[in-house]
Amino acid sequence: MMKDAAFDVVLITRLPRISGGCGYIASFGDDWKPLHLDELIPTPGFPGDIFQLQNRTVSEVLQCSSSCFEDKDLKRDGSLSHSEKEQVTLVDTLLLIRKSLQKGILQLQDKPDNMQRATKRIEILHGLLDYKYEVSEHFIRILQDRIISLLSVQINRDNWVIVQAFSEHFVAEGGSFRHMLWVHLEDTVASALAQVLSVIDGDNNLDNLITDQCPDMGKLWLEIFQEDQKTLLKIPPAKSSGKVYVVSTTALQDASRTCRFPFGWVLKERLHCLWSTLTNVTGPSVYPQKEDMDKFEDLLPWQWMKDIRVKDELFACFSEDLVKLTMSGYPSKLNESFSTTLLELTPRLYHDLTGEDMDNASLPWLFVAYQYMQDNHQLLYNFYLQDKDLIAVGEATKALRKRIESLRPNEGIMKDVTSCQNWLRSVKSLSMTVELMLSETSLVTRLQENGESLIAEIGLFWQSTKIMYFLMDHLLQNGHMETDMEQNQTKTKTEMPKKLLILVVRNLIAMWKNLNDPETGSDMENVIKKVTATLTKCGKNVCNIFMVKCGYCDKEFTEDDTAKVECGHMFHLSCLRRHDVKNCRTCKKEINTDYQPCEVVDKETFMNVNQFRRKCHSFFVEFMWNFVPTNAQLTDKIVEELLNYVRGPAIEAKTQENLALEVYLKPDSITYSLVLKILLRCGMEESSPQLQRFMDAALSSNKDKTEELYLMIVRSLEDHIHSSNQGCLIQKAQECLSTCNFSQFNPDDVTAEDLHTLAKLRFAVSVASDVIHSVITEESSAGVGDGHHGGAQPEQGGPQVGHTRRQGTQEYHSLETNEKLSEANGMQQLLQSLDNFITEFKNPWIQIYLLRNLYKTYGFSIVRHLCERFKWVYPYGSFTDQMKDVDTSSVCFPVCTALALVKQDSDISLLEKMTEGRCTDAQCGNLGSICQKMTESPLAEMSPSLAEIVFHTALVVQQSSAPEVRLLRTLCFSPGKAKDFFLPTMSSSVYEVKNWVKSTGETVWECGECGEPVIIGDCGRPWVKQKCIRCNQDVGGEMHVAVEGFNKIDNEQERGRGHNLGDPDTQQDQEGERNLFGANFHLVRALIHSSLIWGTLDHFEEIEEIVQFESENVTEYLCRHLEKDVELLASALGKSNEDAEIAVHFFLKHIMETKSGNEEVEGHFELKEDNESEDQQDDNFPGLSCHFVDKHMEIHTTETEEKRMAWETSIYQKLQTFFMDFEESFSGMHNTILQKGGWKALAQIVFSPVPDMNDLPTTGIFNLPLMWRYEQRMTTQLLSHLIEQKGEWKNLPVLTELLKNAAHIRYIRYLPHVLSIQRTMTHHFRNVDLQCYENVSIDTFVKENMHTDAEVKVLKNNVNILKTIWGHLTTSKYLKMPKALGDKKKEDLKILDLLPTQNSAIYIVTEYLVRMQNDCINLANPKEDRYISTSEVRHSHVITCNPEQDFLTIAMSNIDHVVEDDSENTNYNFKNLERQIVDRFFMEKPIIKVDTIPLFEYNSGTSLRAFFTKVEDHLEPLNNNDRNCILNDFRFLNEISAALSTLRIAIGFMQLSFPQPEEYLMTYLKKDLKLEDRTHTLGLPVLRTSRVKHIQSLWEVLSLRQSSLLIEMNQNPFFMIAPEFHEEFSEEEADAIAPVLANLANLDLFITEMHYTILNIDLKNISHVWSIRDTLQAFVDLGEINEKVLESVESLRELEMKNRELEMKNSIAVWKMAVQMKRGLSA
Repeated sequence: MMKDAAFDVVLITRLPRISGGCGYIASFGDDWKPLHLDELIPTPGFPGDIFQLQNRTVSEVLQCSSSCFEDKDLKRDGSLSHSEKEQVTLVDTLLLIRKSLQKGILQLQDKPDNMQRATKRIEILHGLLDYKYEVSEHFIRILQDRIISLLSVQINRDNWVIVQAFSEHFVAEGGSFRHMLWVHLEDTVASALAQVLSVIDGDNNLDNLITDQCPDMGKLWLEIFQEDQKTLLKIPPAKSSGKVYVVSTTALQDASRTCRFPFGWVLKERLHCLWSTLTNVTGPSVYPQKEDMDKFEDLLPWQWMKDIRVKDELFACFSEDLVKLTMSGYPSKLNESFSTTLLELTPRLYHDLTGEDMDNASLPWLFVAYQYMQDNHQLLYNFYLQDKDLIAVGEATKALRKRIESLRPNEGIMKDVTSCQNWLRSVKSLSMTVELMLSETSLVTRLQENGESLIAEIGLFWQSTKIMYFLMDHLLQNGHMETDMEQNQTKTKTEMPKKLLILVVRNLIAMWKNLNDPETGSDMENVIKKVTATLTKCGKNVCNIFMVKCGYCDKEFTEDDTAKVECGHMFHLSCLRRHDVKNCRTCKKEINTDYQPCEVVDKETFMNVNQFRRKCHSFFVEFMWNFVPTNAQLTDKIVEELLNYVRGPAIEAKTQENLALEVYLKPDSITYSLVLKILLRCGMEESSPQLQRFMDAALSSNKDKTEELYLMIVRSLEDHIHSSNQGCLIQKAQECLSTCNFSQFNPDDVTAEDLHTLAKLRFAVSVASDVIHSVITEESSAGVGDGHHGGAQPEQGGPQVGHTRRQGTQEYHSLETNEKLSEANGMQQLLQSLDNFITEFKNPWIQIYLLRNLYKTYGFSIVRHLCERFKWVYPYGSFTDQMKDVDTSSVCFPVCTALALVKQDSDISLLEKMTEGRCTDAQCGNLGSICQKMTESPLAEMSPSLAEIVFHTALVVQQSSAPEVRLLRTLCFSPGKAKDFFLPTMSSSVYEVKNWVKSTGETVWECGECGEPVIIGDCGRPWVKQKCIRCNQDVGGEMHVAVEGFNKIDNEQERGRGHNLGDPDTQQDQEGERNLFGANFHLVRALIHSSLIWGTLDHFEEIEEIVQFESENVTEYLCRHLEKDVELLASALGKSNEDAEIAVHFFLKHIMETKSGNEEVEGHFELKEDNESEDQQDDNFPGLSCHFVDKHMEIHTTETEEKRMAWETSIYQKLQTFFMDFEESFSGMHNTILQKGGWKALAQIVFSPVPDMNDLPTTGIFNLPLMWRYEQRMTTQLLSHLIEQKGEWKNLPVLTELLKNAAHIRYIRYLPHVLSIQRTMTHHFRNVDLQCYENVSIDTFVKENMHTDAEVKVLKNNVNILKTIWGHLTTSKYLKMPKALGDKKKEDLKILDLLPTQNSAIYIVTEYLVRMQNDCINLANPKEDRYISTSEVRHSHVITCNPEQDFLTIAMSNIDHVVEDDSENTNYNFKNLERQIVDRFFMEKPIIKVDTIPLFEYNSGTSLRAFFTKVEDHLEPLNNNDRNCILNDFRFLNEISAALSTLRIAIGFMQLSFPQPEEYLMTYLKKDLKLEDRTHTLGLPVLRTSRVKHIQSLWEVLSLRQSSLLIEMNQNPFFMIAPEFHEEFSEEEADAIAPVLANLANLDLFITEMHYTILNIDLKNISHVWSIRDTLQAFVDLGEINEKVLESVESLRELEMKNRELEMKNSIAVWKMAVQMKRGLSA
């Protein structure tokens, strides 16, 4: 050993693993310094001292290491110099990131189509970390900061070094503990790196960082990525271990995309939030506003967004990304083409609003432009789906132009009927889209080059196409349905001959080309001229085509060799003689050989031409209705063209063959009437010279029907006067009377002015009849007048059927008190004016017409009352003497009226027989006792008219032998036998579902109120509670517990026997069951109820067993049902209630006269002698036995459903016969009743065209009897009844249901108006508190908040519409109407009723309109699969028809009057009517999603508390002086409301980006938000000096002050809280609680937090039985209120009242007491 040799002595000792040691420790050196063995095995990049690592988290370790390099340049290879190693004491962060990269990338999960991205991602990141790119250094620094920031929010307070030391992991062989720590750091950083990469490489975003195509893109990428942009690019921490999904903005699961703009999806989302917040403040607009754009740019905190201009490549990149992000599922090429359009429109929008250079438009302008183009984008995609060639067209308007070009008609695509129908379907499929685009002003129209001309071109093309569509559709109707009622057969005419079709198509194509001419196509004069010319050409074509040939020689007819045989067919006279035929060659009928020469046109030709004529005229009416200009003065040329058409073909020199046919093509009276009404609607004045020209034109071609045309013109004018003056009929009637003058007319020269005068007078008389009815009804209900016969009661549900009927009548009863007084004065003045007019002109026809109006509209009873108040109505005192001869006040008078129908051939009145006891006729043996029972029984207490029906039913039931009557007899006299019967007209829906559930396993339950079945799937037990669709009662249940009365139906047990209708006041109106529908249904049900009512007289308990509904008085219950049956029958017949009652009597008479089917009854029963065996007697009633000789015995009873069906089928056949000639027979019966009742003069006036009266003038137009004829105006109700009479309702399910809902359908068109109100209200109330608006009127709100005349006009118009719909819902008893709102009149609606909250008026109306639209669409077009949300609704989306106008216009054009063999027949093409209505108004309309109906959610403060909690580190409370200043100085509610509104707006923007806490709030509003116009609301000095950090405290103290002030004003700040929380204290309880409240530790805090708790009662589903203490504890646990409030609540624990704690039902009372105590007020 060398002497001076140096060596170290190392002592190795095994020690426990402490302080991160590896298990061994070494000591060396002179001082024996200890050294970890790990120091001898260095870990690259990890020089840090382990003792120092123990005191830091991983993020702190990285932060410390990273900060050492902030001012140093890292070496490219990542190695560290010795000096750097001295400074770096912990870890090499760059090396750590490099080592962690692979692990982090492996944690990422890409979409299946982008799995190769992992390789590309590694390549890019290694290049960045190895400094291969210019952006590497900057990227590395930001990446380090992002990782550190992300790890800092995932702090784990456990010492990570110690945790690793004590972990179960062991040091690998050859490794060290330090290496194990390094691995842990790698794992931790890898996890954070995966989170960062999942965001920054979303949509392959890393590609944009390294691209060299755009120099500025990388710079922008890093600017967004850097730390100070975290508010823009937020990277969420990992919530769990495992795969991290890479951000992808496509909705498809297996498709990804590559973005072109750095973090484009982040920028889009932030811009959207900011724009939405701004529009919430300023309100939506149909076109961008410069003020909004200025604010939008000012609010953007990122200057680089505003620096990117149009010419920058980044601008185009963002445009492309913006389009793709919004509609990611659209084809890429389609989105690219739309992006190009967006790039063209944005600079033009900028220039249009600012006037500056278009190149200065920035990214915010691009974003806003797209917001207004999204609908266009959607439409473009829809066009693309129809035509893939449109993928690169750019935008929807251009696509539409190309799309409609394919509709250009030509003979190649319209060569036969099938191809023409295909063309029609193609046109219809585009109708809604075209109308939508033409109706709205878009950016394209306003900004695109030639945009306006493009829209004009589309409009012209579509107009010409639509006109051709209508004409082609009418001409191609699939045959003409004619019904032969005698043979009960339906004949279908053949379709158009091909030769005629070719000519028609050529004419239509020529018309289309002329109409599509840009120079003349928009000229309406030219349009009408071309259309009428085309119709004329088509008429000539049909005349030429339908020249028939002889069936023998196949040659055309000649004038001197044509004969017509008896059956109507034609042949050559020479052919008939040559063949010596005795049977027609065409139909084989026997014919006379004495052949008669005839004209060259036969019956069949006339019928074919007539069919073609009807189609042309129906088109012309629809054309007029849709295309003639409205609200504008018609030009003389337009009127002249229309009049030329009305005149018909001119008589010219032409062949005899065509002359008769062309004359036959002239329009009929229906066409005249509709054309005149349309002209009047379009602006032609009633007294203008044009009217005279119309009259002359019509008369010129109808000289043989002069009087009928006069009446048609008068009635058309009268209808126009009525329809154009809704809401002010009385005033208009007064005006009409004042301008009528009978003295100035020439009897020999009738002018249009004369007809106008007649129309005005008829209108005034019609309104006067309504007024008389109203006056008499009101007096009758008030006890004035006798009210006998029930006729003076108001009509409920029955239609108003005068030809001017009668929407105005209902308005007489819905006015406010002061308005009622004014209306009453108007009524009186009108009647007085009419009285004076009659006295002055002494024309009895006026009184005759008034009486006809009254009688035929309101019935006989109203006329009987005239003698008491309105004697001037009677002409010449006609009724004075006759009325003295009849004791109309006798209680037996209605009985005699009914009996007169049963036994009209009696020489001595039945009343005399009964009173004198001389009724020995066996047929009438029991009538006296029945009449006696009627006067003494409970029937005497019910409505006389209803009692009359019951009485008459009992009479007929006792005497008739009709087989159907046996069932009714059982119900009347032996109801116990019918206990288990299936009663006719009862609901069968229970049985219909029995077969459904057998195969599906579902269970059926029934409503306990009405028996309506409810199907429940899954487990078969109720889980949710809903309303019954029939009676609106609760059904279902909660948590498998059924509501009371809701019971499960046993599938094997038969249900529905007996009477199962439920409460008549709540059940849904039924229109039919099985074979019975409409009037048939209601009439039969009335007989069932009448029979049951009579049965209660002697068998009360038995009837109670039949009726399933529990009621206190079953007789009264059944009477209410009978009353409703009569009302619904009146509605179905289109008549008054009294007429409906008489219709029941009439049918009972019909039953007496028939036995079965249509057979007349001759000796319809035989009587047994009294001494015959009782076993042989009919036990329904004693002493009378009938032998029925009838083979239909199976319909006598209804023990089974099959027998009920047979009974209903039999009665339906009888009803068909009854209704066949109903109207004519009904008038005759009315006449008979009047004659029998001693009202012969009235019968003459009502039913005779020329009453037999002395000195009745009949000369001159004003005395022409036809001018005073009363005719019932066609209504949808009458159309329904007509369909029913013809037995077509089963064949027309869609039309029948649409007509049934006609009263509802007319309101659907107003859905956009209602939604507009919702948007206005939501916008206003978004930033205010509802407490201040309780009971505020709509007018007050409008006055205070609407600042422009345009705003006021729009809102008031929409509100009036809403009120009208609300009035309709309340009067029609809408089933979904909440009980609390059911009695609310439209005049009582307040402003909060217009706010779309749950169960608010406007929400109910919106839901009603949406559901009605959807029901109609599902009915008319079950295959419709297009859905839109309410936010997308436009006028073109909704059903816009008014059935009373639109349905009837089409209906009139489908009625054909044909004269055959000197008799006129009317053919109804109902099937075509149904098709046209569906096609015109319901096809192509979308279904609206009910769940998208706007619903305003009142912000009770929870969302604000969540925001305040989030930024609590930046907030400070106000000092006590400032707080008290606010509580004391704010004394006006409107000031507080305005201040809170401003604060709410400010908070909305703070949620996007929180400003500097120390910034003054006023400065923030003025400079940052540009809301200087709202700073005046913060006028209090303390508010002007408050800072942003005080925002929470300001909000809470102002809200508190608002509620306190409402308390001081005796108003309820918590009116929106459920009533069960408003329980007040008794005086004793108040005295007990007051001291406790006075001694609370912190009363201010208690008031504040209790206020917040109360406001959130509904949101948190708090129960009123919870204790206040527990409720506050729950809010504290949720972190929503200050936990110090519990200290105050501890004092309340000591207070017990009635052995209970204070509960939430007393919470409002407690809060009020606390506030009053704080304010020094007495409790």
